[in-house]
Amino acid sequence: MELMDQIARHLNLPQLRLNAKQACALRVNNNLQIELHLSKCQRCLHLIADLGQLSGIDMGAIYCELLRLNQDTQKLHGMCYALHPESGAVMLKRTFDYRTLTFDVIWAAILQAVDCVDASRTKVHELVRLSTSSFQKNSY
Repeated sequence: MELMDQIARHLNLPQLRLNAKQACALRVNNNLQIELHLSKCQRCLHLIADLGQLSGIDMGAIYCELLRLNQDTQKLHGMCYALHPESGAVMLKRTFDYRTLTFDVIWAAILQAVDCVDASRTKVHELVRLSTSSFQKNSY
């Protein structure tokens, strides 16, 4: 886990390690946590930023719009919108080949994720607002 050791040293967090589920969380501020998940085969490292749970709305329309937004990967710094497999929360996710991943690449990706989370959360909240407004207009 040399890569995790490098991240821990850079952040001055010697206790930073992957847990039993091969994951760790980096709390950036009160509103943002970046998670790193190593795949079971240890070939992929997933960088995940949770954008929040959505419920009580027309999820189909929201998901279609998120898929459309995934086409603009330049704004997302290579990340894409996805759903958390357990919670169903909307998240930004980027996957790396762990076998060739360097500290410089993952650190840049973490910083880019932090940069695009606020704009992405705003976009998701706007989609929810529009979806709710549309539903209310069409209800009798």
